[in-house]
Amino acid sequence: MPAPHRSAGCPACCVAGCRACAFHSCAPPTFNHRRTLPKFPDLLAETMQIAVELMAKGCSLKTSKPQKNMQIEMYILCDNFVMGKSPTGQMVWSIIQPFNAVDILRFPGTVTCTIVATVRFLAEEYGKHTIQISMFDADLRKIVDPTTNKPLECSKEFITPDKNKAHCQFQVWQIGKPGNVSGGTGALIEKPGDYFFELRVDGKTLGSLPLHLGLKK
Repeated sequence: MPAPHRSAGCPACCVAGCRACAFHSCAPPTFNHRRTLPKFPDLLAETMQIAVELMAKGCSLKTSKPQKNMQIEMYILCDNFVMGKSPTGQMVWSIIQPFNAVDILRFPGTVTCTIVATVRFLAEEYGKHTIQISMFDADLRKIVDPTTNKPLECSKEFITPDKNKAHCQFQVWQIGKPGNVSGGTGALIEKPGDYFFELRVDGKTLGSLPLHLGLKK
């Protein structure tokens, strides 16, 4: 490597190794060991030119904000759910024995359980909605209610009551408790394995609860 060139008029930045010689006329052509970088004003002008061309094509330079929408506040699989009031008049929720696996005496067999769900809607989501909870097997097939021969699921339509504030929709599905809701006699399960409860709102899946069913020994 040739010795660094430094003339009498060369700036003080040209030291041994001559890291800046490429930017000064004092450097001989044979010593241009670094590519010439664009000056900052030129780089800024080029960036602005690109921005103008993009805007002319209809492109937006604004960063998109993440979309906010409904969210699950609570989604639990349990034995039972009881709602009442405390001695002071406060609302009390009792979630009894949450679980995600159970053994039964035989297959086919009947399973009883309770699903508790709360979904929060933002104020701008004011309007009509549908909440649905369905039970699936590991092959993504819906479990059928033996009494109606229809899919085992709970579905409800509702309207968020206030367009000026958020709203929490509460839903309880008790499988195995007699009533008008699907699954009043329990879920008839043909074989052991993995199952899950899917929560959908307006056709969009928000979450799922796993359930493993085994044979009691």
